[in-house]
Amino acid sequence: MARFMLAAFVLCLQAHHNIAFVKAEGQPGCALELTLAIDVSGSINKRQFALQVEGLADALQSPDIVQAIQFYAPRSVWMTVVQWSGDVHQIRSVSWTEVSTADQMLAFAAEVRRQPRHYAIYSTAIGEALQFIGMPSERPPELCARKIIDVSGDGPSNEGTTPETIRDQLVESGFTVNALAILEKEPDLQTYYEKNVIGGQGAFVMTANRFSDYPQAIRHKLLRELNPVFSQKIKWNQIRSSYKRPAACTGLAMLLRSKGQSDLGF
Repeated sequence: MARFMLAAFVLCLQAHHNIAFVKAEGQPGCALELTLAIDVSGSINKRQFALQVEGLADALQSPDIVQAIQFYAPRSVWMTVVQWSGDVHQIRSVSWTEVSTADQMLAFAAEVRRQPRHYAIYSTAIGEALQFIGMPSERPPELCARKIIDVSGDGPSNEGTTPETIRDQLVESGFTVNALAILEKEPDLQTYYEKNVIGGQGAFVMTANRFSDYPQAIRHKLLRELNPVFSQKIKWNQIRSSYKRPAACTGLAMLLRSKGQSDLGF
């Protein structure tokens, strides 16, 4: 409950004062890099691919996602899309793009929507997908403080390197790997992803019971990944204090203080 109260308070302040976190000395100019990895293996039909692409594009251009991105200003945010399938079938289908403003995010969402499908008949190699994403040559133009890989899929890995091996290497390098498990064909996929795919600070699995649930699930997943309240320690003295707290936020502040929530870690 405390995490949701704090998230609401920070967003309330942001809405009234365009509050941003103060950039620490020596901290990278980029706050976040996010790789959105889409499953295009042979188990994904044409309709299911379209649901993933359209659902992701719709989520990226939704007002709450656009607002969440602007929370990081003046630091930058970079996103990219990778389509993945078999052990040698990975491709960056949407290039690294800075999405630090509303216009940039909307342009990126349009590119996501326009991307063609690159593979359709191959196996499921999650390990190689993670390895491809983590290669130094595949990094964005800026060094980013947080590095998140967002893997969506409808089945376990059935080819190539075991994903937990590559996952562990990525976590050692400072990545967080999250996942969206589509359970329509594999009801136990969430457990598999929790054990073998996700890792790093604040890592989590979100689920969609059916492909038709994917659009809502990916939007909720992005909101959770983009909200720094859920992914790092937030301290009161990190928030700029040169404002008069609006009345709309005072009640939340009093509740948090009464519970001693002045330094929360998630």
